[in-house]
Amino acid sequence: MNHRTLYYPLCLALLLSSCTSPSSEEDLSYTPPRGDFQQQTSITSEGQIVYVPAYSHIYHQDGKPHPLTVTLSIRNTSRISEIIINSVVYYDSKGKKLRNYLDNPLRLSPLATTAFLVERSDVSGGVGASFIVEWNSSDATTPPLIETVMIDTSGQQGLSFARTGKKIFEEKAQ
Repeated sequence: MNHRTLYYPLCLALLLSSCTSPSSEEDLSYTPPRGDFQQQTSITSEGQIVYVPAYSHIYHQDGKPHPLTVTLSIRNTSRISEIIINSVVYYDSKGKKLRNYLDNPLRLSPLATTAFLVERSDVSGGVGASFIVEWNSSDATTPPLIETVMIDTSGQQGLSFARTGKKIFEEKAQ
């Protein structure tokens, strides 16, 4: 008898015996996830300085610039505390200050959102543009969601993408 004749059926038998089937249909049914621990500390802050990347244009094809409209969005994520936006400053790719968007601090109510715009025709920021946003609160609160959305809908195609800010300094809640 050929060894292959015995080898293949043996391998098949081992493979089939190693497969396990669920013990019941309950093992296959969906169960919604539930929390499994108590959170001991909350992530709160009394203020931050946040770096937010932006792109007033990107390059396409053979290095041709493609202008974009930039929206900076600041969303207060707290359901109970207001935050104060102290400054919003726009910088170009070389780190040169282009524009300060606020003359006075701006109050942002709980769950409120504000936005700042860089027009499509303003490509002065370049591919390395950025915002520096400074905010604070009189209470320890959840940090706002700060992001930029870049978009262009000219021509036959639409282009959009978003970037989230990065905390570079924080006033810790005590």
